Amino acid sequence: DGQKTVVLVVSIAVSALALLVVLVFVTIALVKLVHTNSLKRKAQSVPQGENTVILFTDIQGSSTLADANAEEYRGCLLLHNEVVRAQIAKHKGYEVKTQGDSFMVTFHTVDAGVQCAMDVQ
Repeated sequence: DGQKTVVLVVSIAVSALALLVVLVFVTIALVKLVHTNSLKRKAQSVPQGENTVILFTDIQGSSTLADANAEEYRGCLLLHNEVVRAQIAKHKGYEVKTQGDSFMVTFHTVDAGVQCAMDVQ
């Protein structure tokens, strides 16, 4: 009776370990699939070619504003970033990078880049 119990416990432990290994491999495969699909979508949305338009933004005098009232400036900067990102999305732009209050954005067409800049203003 004792041997049967030991065999049963060992069988359950081995089965649980096998299930855990399968779950780990499935999780890894799903993560790779999601990451690969994300990269493909991102690569398809990045404007490329001779008609690519690059837009740079900057808040004039932002350092002075930040020095005058840092807490208020942080709130304004968050609002600014929301507005800019909404317009980038609306005009199907691609946010290359940000630094401080500046954005670097690319667009597929001149019209989209100019319209985005006008709408941000």
